[in-house]
Amino acid sequence: MSDKNKNFIYWPVFTSIFLVVFLLILFWRFLVSQAPKINYRAIPIPKENGIIRQSLGLKEIGLIESWMTFDYLNKSFNLPGDYLKVALGIQDKRYPFITIDHYSRLRKISNAAALQLTKQSVANYFPQQ
Repeated sequence: MSDKNKNFIYWPVFTSIFLVVFLLILFWRFLVSQAPKINYRAIPIPKENGIIRQSLGLKEIGLIESWMTFDYLNKSFNLPGDYLKVALGIQDKRYPFITIDHYSRLRKISNAAALQLTKQSVANYFPQQ
């Protein structure tokens, strides 16, 4: 086959591929332009992203661990912000962003004792059932 015949076959194939790609791009742009314009800022976001979050209670006090911060405990058990600070006598300025482990080092007591004091303080917040 001569070079002239090869070029004669390749040009229509390349032109066809180019035309198909070009038409697909035009079609895609048309579809995108027809899509509804959504203003995501106008959509109200449900509290907690639609998840109904209930605070923990007396039954869940056993879940408290020494890595938890007092901020985490306050939010999880729906405690007032300074409740554990007053109940445990915490003077650290970083409260509530300190862990129970850090509290045990401040008080120079064992982690187990600090954990037990924290659990007892949280339990005292709830009315006895």
